[in-house]
Amino acid sequence: MLLKEVYNFFNISDKIVSGNYTEEEYSVYIQSVIEPIAKAMSYEFTLKLLTPNQRKNGEKIVFSSINNQLGNISSKAKFLEAMAKTGTLTINESRELIGKPGVKDGDVLRVSLNYVNHELVDEYQLKNQDKVLTDGKDTKEPKDEKDK
Repeated sequence: MLLKEVYNFFNISDKIVSGNYTEEEYSVYIQSVIEPIAKAMSYEFTLKLLTPNQRKNGEKIVFSSINNQLGNISSKAKFLEAMAKTGTLTINESRELIGKPGVKDGDVLRVSLNYVNHELVDEYQLKNQDKVLTDGKDTKEPKDEKDK
């Protein structure tokens, strides 16, 4: 009974305490319990430890739980792969999320060439519609009789 009251007071479940939680339960716990505490601490530390001039210049102290929000290593890998492919994160930003130091030239955004602007797809396809692949070489197919 007392244990349940303590869990309720701290908004924590038996599954979280015992480590028998699903990834979804863990994510909800981080977002609903840890993240609000981290935000409050960021605000208070910034207010109490930085001068008004530092705060005016945009400096702040930030506590982040992003590393915990990403869940297990498999989820982190999938997340980082998706963010890298779409150019959302640089290599160094990805490395920072897993606690690794940055690397030389790691601050450049890179994207996969497999993605194209949807507005350019039709233009690209129409531009290349008259090409025919023959014997491993691109050749132009005649458009009408006078081109033969």
